Amino acid sequence: MSARTDALEASLVFAAAQVVARPGRLAESVEAHLGLAGAAAAAGASLVIFPELSLTGYSTSLTLQDALAPDAPAYDPLSELARRHRIVIVAGAPLASPRGVLIGSITFGADGTRGTYSKRYLHHSESPAFAAGEGGELLRVAGRRVGLAICAEVNHPAHFPDTIARGAQVYAASCFLSPGGYPKDALRLATCTGMHGVPALMANFADSPELESAGGSAAWDDAGRLLAAAPRTGECLVLATRVGDAWHGHVIHSPVHHSARP
Repeated sequence: MSARTDALEASLVFAAAQVVARPGRLAESVEAHLGLAGAAAAAGASLVIFPELSLTGYSTSLTLQDALAPDAPAYDPLSELARRHRIVIVAGAPLASPRGVLIGSITFGADGTRGTYSKRYLHHSESPAFAAGEGGELLRVAGRRVGLAICAEVNHPAHFPDTIARGAQVYAASCFLSPGGYPKDALRLATCTGMHGVPALMANFADSPELESAGGSAAWDDAGRLLAAAPRTGECLVLATRVGDAWHGHVIHSPVHHSARP
């Protein structure tokens, strides 16, 4: 392996952001995302993922009025931070479609582009409120192909293997997991990463009075070993770092928020 390749491998860092839900306070939520994404970029990350519906907070009461277009001015600061710091940001948001509201993610590329991913496999409790989405393309991040997932898709029997069959080298799941649901999803991710030989990230909400959540955002290596996991409470980053042929993980607790605005 060349010295140049060694340097590239050593700089490969992916992040899962654990954020507190701020329902009804989009501007405040965007600022929190900017702080965590900025901290991820400062830690050398090429990718940071946020939880399911992270920008609005998870709710089955979301409507088309809550589903801003991906190019809405409210999201411009996220796009600018991604471009300026050369980091890919995956933030959760409702998306509008002719069929109704979709549970989606908006991807803010390091080149200034924006894309979307929508949840194909809904939890049975979500079907009255949301329409099934169409998934999305793999992301290209730091020479890796990243496949996205949103919460219930983790436990759908087809989603993980289909994502790997499409060429994904990293599996990145944006979730809202309750304390009761967390163990099943965490076990599924550990099992699938070991079975398919790819690392995985999972971003979950921090527990708060506004949204009971298990926290525990985490990363697993390509052998299914847990690299690092966040506590139940508090905003933080879980980092997965590739050095040579090995993955390492750690948690940055209470990263300092700083604005991406000029």
